[in-house]
Amino acid sequence: MLNILVKREVSDSSFVEFAIFWGALYLGIGLLSGIQQEVTRSSSRNEGDQTSKNPRGARPFHVALATIGLIAVVLAVISLVVLPHHYFGPPNLESGLILFCGLSGYAIVALISGLLYGANNAVKVVALMIVSDVLLRLIFVGSVATFGYDAIAMEVAICLPFILVPAFVFPITRKYISKNFAFDVSLGKFFINSIQTMAAAGAMSLLISGFPLVIRELYFEVQKEQLASIIFVVTLARAPLIVIAMSLQSYLIAKIRKNSDFISRLRLISLGVFIASLILGALLSVFGNQVFSYVANQEIQINGLIYLAVGISSGMVAVLFVIGAKLLAEDAHFRYLCMWLVTVIVTLAFLFFELEPGFLLSLVLIAPPLVGLLVGTMPGITKRKNKVNQ
Repeated sequence: MLNILVKREVSDSSFVEFAIFWGALYLGIGLLSGIQQEVTRSSSRNEGDQTSKNPRGARPFHVALATIGLIAVVLAVISLVVLPHHYFGPPNLESGLILFCGLSGYAIVALISGLLYGANNAVKVVALMIVSDVLLRLIFVGSVATFGYDAIAMEVAICLPFILVPAFVFPITRKYISKNFAFDVSLGKFFINSIQTMAAAGAMSLLISGFPLVIRELYFEVQKEQLASIIFVVTLARAPLIVIAMSLQSYLIAKIRKNSDFISRLRLISLGVFIASLILGALLSVFGNQVFSYVANQEIQINGLIYLAVGISSGMVAVLFVIGAKLLAEDAHFRYLCMWLVTVIVTLAFLFFELEPGFLLSLVLIAPPLVGLLVGTMPGITKRKNKVNQ
């Protein structure tokens, strides 16, 4: 929504500046989202004399310092590997500092959200944080885009909500997390686990946020109009199931850790998601061109096989998030990492195939998440280290 708003209000060159910074920020957020998952998994509520059960558990202050170190690593990866050379050099030092502040603010949000999920399962408070963040960013970015664009002002508008939201909800979150939680792992273990979940989150980002890059490689020689239509359809059609599954992963981790019987429900949840994806794919294969032509306000003609693959793919990727929640709740971080890495490796391997682009895109949509599901559910790859908390 914000991308559409900015595109309508600013020049093409200004939109490119916005898109680069936006992409850099959310690539970092995608990587750092692994911290929230690990905090959810490793945090628990203190009750009575339970504070002494694991005296070697990480302290919140140490976790915060470790998180700052992880932010520095993520920022270095983004600036040195992903962004154009010297993007954060002297001419753009302000942008680098703003990005660092934005990622630091998100890390605080991730820590608080993880603690609220893990120690208290305070879903309503997390929902308040999400809604506040969306509304503040819509107001700030919309104001800069509408009343006078400036690159630095826009970057501040994008990042500022991550800093303001923790302060805004502090009076509410304080009673939930102040002296009311503990970590069941040491600082070193927390750091190692977070690195694994961050690596998996990076692979996950390629399959979701970065999937248009994969489509671009498959359709390198086609006209931009057709390429834009395919990217538009694939992105929009996969969003409902995948976004819901992503947003519920921390909630599922918390539920599994606190109630081992909940694991049995995951099969029903996964089956329901997959059936929904089959229905979605069937409907899209029949009515997809009409629906998306209406939404885009221009004629779109895409093969029905691609629509069917998009629907099935969205269900399988969503189920990967459900299985991923179970693996993280069981402390099976290595298998969780393998599941997402194998999915990405298979995706990239298909780029070397020479097949008809539409058929190849259908294979890329379905085959990699299918292999990932096999890795995530196949017994004997890794041993379960810890039992799910009763």
